[in-house]
Amino acid sequence: MTDPAVILSSSRASFWWGYLLIIALTLSVFYPVYSAQFNWDDDGVIAPQNLTTTNRLIKIWTKPGESILQDYMPINYTVAWAEYQLWGMNPRGYHLVNLFLHIVNALVLLHLLRRMAFPGALLVALLFAIHPMQASTVAWISQQKNLLFTLFYLLAFFPWLRLEEKKNWKNYALVAVLFLTAMLSKRMAISWPIAAFLFTWWRAGRVDFRRSLFLVALLAVGILLSFIVPLCAPPSAPTPAQYQVFSLSLVQKFLLAGHNLFF
Repeated sequence: MTDPAVILSSSRASFWWGYLLIIALTLSVFYPVYSAQFNWDDDGVIAPQNLTTTNRLIKIWTKPGESILQDYMPINYTVAWAEYQLWGMNPRGYHLVNLFLHIVNALVLLHLLRRMAFPGALLVALLFAIHPMQASTVAWISQQKNLLFTLFYLLAFFPWLRLEEKKNWKNYALVAVLFLTAMLSKRMAISWPIAAFLFTWWRAGRVDFRRSLFLVALLAVGILLSFIVPLCAPPSAPTPAQYQVFSLSLVQKFLLAGHNLFF
């Protein structure tokens, strides 16, 4: 008869090797970013005039229409400000942070999927970690906002899942804080309440009234935050030249979405 201690040890080993595999494969795929330089609009974010003083840091939070690139992502820009204090205009530091955040996101995703008892959790997390579409986010410094909002987006599901077991204000508060942090990293996080509702409905067949009301409140806050920039931005604020490429027709936008879907 097999010793229970041996079984437990084997189970723990098989649990942890998945995390180690993700780290190893992600590093093997994305290690070239360490020697990469600044790309495209990186100089619009990582610029001395935007990140040198404490006054600029305060402005990132208090002047949404006048912050970097006229966009309100204070968590993202605060992280960029802190990084600039550490390594200035050396791109390697920023690339290493991006790679670190991407690995953390993949590990968090694996842990979340295992928490959900999702079949094929390791395969999904590995695909997320090394898919070619991740290359632009990992290698493009100004896309650190994607990595930050994804981290908080995923983390918000942990207290949300705990609400199935224990409905207390601490879990609600933690969900709200993580959602707001994700929104302040990138407004794409506005989809979180909808994703949480659909996931809960799929998992349990229903969403109770209290949690539904809570998600509606989060969505309302997200919509409000999404309107901060157009309401606060100076009327004459020009569109940065590097973003004018996004002035696409409706048909072109659908074609671009189709390209991404079948990439």
